[in-house]
Amino acid sequence: MKSYSVEITETLQRTIKIKACDVDDAIRIAHEQYANGEIILNENDFVDVDILPSVRPKQLSSDDDIRKIIDYLWDDEERHWMECEHPSDHIFHSLRRLKKKYG
Repeated sequence: MKSYSVEITETLQRTIKIKACDVDDAIRIAHEQYANGEIILNENDFVDVDILPSVRPKQLSSDDDIRKIIDYLWDDEERHWMECEHPSDHIFHSLRRLKKKYG
């Protein structure tokens, strides 16, 4: 018999009420409370489980990662840059510089 690696991922979820000025403030407070251990999820918060074969992704260099990010953003940012009538401070200029450097 062969041996296989299997990943088990559980999802825990809880909805809580937080008094705050706005939703962004509520999220910030929730993050703080969670980080400080004031909110601890447990088996009662279980909502789902995924059991999948464990597959190690091909190791990419950081240059490969940068090229993937550039390719992912290119079309949308170029379109937005053109729609905004070519602003000089648009992120598309940074993408162009990165594309020249990383191809």
